[in-house]
Amino acid sequence: MESIYKEINTEVGYIEAKRDAIYLDSFQQENNILILLGEVYAKWCEKKLSQYKWYKYRLTIKGVKEYNAVNIEDFYKKKINTPSSFSEVLDISNDNPNLRTIIIETYDWVYIVTCKNFEFEVIGYR
Repeated sequence: MESIYKEINTEVGYIEAKRDAIYLDSFQQENNILILLGEVYAKWCEKKLSQYKWYKYRLTIKGVKEYNAVNIEDFYKKKINTPSSFSEVLDISNDNPNLRTIIIETYDWVYIVTCKNFEFEVIGYR
């Protein structure tokens, strides 16, 4: 069965599925929490929050059960049609219906994370 993907609405709206939309500066793991820090190119955001071209973000992912990092080129070869650079997989069969699977497509890597919840927040502008 083919997976169904839904774009995730953030503080900047939906982030178009473009390789140059989300840049990752830092990836940290503390137990079952992942913290991603970087910038989003405003051109690919649905909502414009300021006159700046870049929004600095922090994505905090809690209750991480597992994650996988895939080179973006290999991800594209699989012809997975996500609607956004930040998407959720809706039809994953898992033992725990309280878990979500999200996909974050950055410039170089794609992170596929199964977690309890997450928070995407804009923390600055450039």
